[in-house]
Amino acid sequence: MHAIKTHLLFLLFLQNVSALAQQSDIPKTNIYEKDTLWSENVTVAVASLVALRTFLFEFNSGDKAAVFSTFDPRTICQIKDLDSLYQEEVLRFKNWFTRKAVEGDRNQQAYSYLDASIQLDKFFFYPDVYAILLNPVRLTVMPKIDVRTRVSATARIMQIAVGLERLAPGAKNTLKTIHADFKRQYPSSPHQLFQGAQSEQEKQTYELINLLMWLSRNRS
Repeated sequence: MHAIKTHLLFLLFLQNVSALAQQSDIPKTNIYEKDTLWSENVTVAVASLVALRTFLFEFNSGDKAAVFSTFDPRTICQIKDLDSLYQEEVLRFKNWFTRKAVEGDRNQQAYSYLDASIQLDKFFFYPDVYAILLNPVRLTVMPKIDVRTRVSATARIMQIAVGLERLAPGAKNTLKTIHADFKRQYPSSPHQLFQGAQSEQEKQTYELINLLMWLSRNRS
């Protein structure tokens, strides 16, 4: 049931983006009528964003200093560089989406815009490297990710993965504990869009890298 709901959300989001990209001339009356169908989605999306932001604010990340202190300095730089690349891509995506909404206001009204915008905001507040930087669908759906950006992100992710393998046992256990606590307290995935097909090993690696990127933003 969750997989079906996720797929439907993805299709609705693509429909939203596709309408902006095509800029088709649709009668305003039809747009207004269809837009009311998104009002419930917006209510759910707002509650989801508030819940995520509250959780991230209150989450006790444990001894993250012990994790980063044992990383190779080059790996820490790769984590920061990847997060910068990631944030730039999310902002580029949202900027494109907003500009298209302004240019083609006949094709998108308030509720449908807010629903999609909130989904993109969630990507900014907590990272998902696969969804934004690696998923092959980003090469075909507007706004398409630049191939060079994707290649650069892939290289950094591979280097961070190597750094994770070389992490000292104590620090690795600490990171796994933080990750387990995060999953236990927030069992649902923060994101439902652009999840694609990932093996369990890939998913775990990406989740750890997402966590490291988020932790690195607030290192004390």
